[in-house]
Amino acid sequence: MNDVAKKEKKYPIILEIIPIILFFALSKYYDIFIATGSLMITSFANLVLGYIYTKSWHAISVITVSLALVFGSLTLILDNENFIKFKITIMNVIFASVLISGYFLKKNFLKTVFRSQVNLTDQGWNRLTIYWILFFLGLAALNEIVWRHVSTNLWVDFKVFGIIGLTFLFLLVQYPLIKKYMIEDSSNKENNGK
Repeated sequence: MNDVAKKEKKYPIILEIIPIILFFALSKYYDIFIATGSLMITSFANLVLGYIYTKSWHAISVITVSLALVFGSLTLILDNENFIKFKITIMNVIFASVLISGYFLKKNFLKTVFRSQVNLTDQGWNRLTIYWILFFLGLAALNEIVWRHVSTNLWVDFKVFGIIGLTFLFLLVQYPLIKKYMIEDSSNKENNGK
């Protein structure tokens, strides 16, 4: 019973987006360096609060926050905003690399992370993994193009609205694939049959 309750306890999504909202606002009203400092502090605080709330560390959050701390520190110490911009590229390449290594090692990390939310066939998980690999690599390449060719203010807009928008659109496009390969829970079949 405790394990089930523990799995169901989720960290409120609104708290997850506070660091990015503050990053956006502070970069617009002050500068990228103050925004970067805020991102580092609020992301780390969020990671700790998430652990206190859920009693578990989430690998994606740990990687994301670690990269924010490393590249944020480089940005502030070296007084060079390119490091925080480059973080998005590195983060997406890391996520793609983890999925690629899992794919070739026959360990589906996407399934490991999301199986409590959706139940797919192995073929479905494999196809979804390939699409996520391509998406992460595409975001990395797009970030490289954007940060190298636009102003910092436009890059911040891309980071906040472009990446979130593209991710949301990507998730919507995956819905038919998820529906096609979804395994219906036997308890749902029994309830629907009554």
